[in-house]
Amino acid sequence: MISGAYALHDWFKENAYYFLGNIQINRIVATLVASFVATAASMPFDTLRLRLYTQRPLPNGKWPYEGTLDCVSKIFKYEGNVKNNGNLQAFYAGFLPCYLRFFAIALVSQ
Repeated sequence: MISGAYALHDWFKENAYYFLGNIQINRIVATLVASFVATAASMPFDTLRLRLYTQRPLPNGKWPYEGTLDCVSKIFKYEGNVKNNGNLQAFYAGFLPCYLRFFAIALVSQ
């Protein structure tokens, strides 16, 4: 994720420099774009990790998820079902705080 974000950041910054010239806003806009792509690429995996790590036993003693594939299938079945007015936005719950965290870390580390 980090190497892809840095590669996108450098590519965007070089192209913005070519078209707009040497201005400071190029660095900030490139960081915004790279942080957005990094967040969009990592959020589904982070959602699965969080759901698997924070699960608690049900009243019958079984676990809600038996593994990663079971977690993905239940998200698709119950939360991504169009019949139940659902969509796949469950994979991107908490997108904005994660995006702001990535952006802040990337901007401060520059």
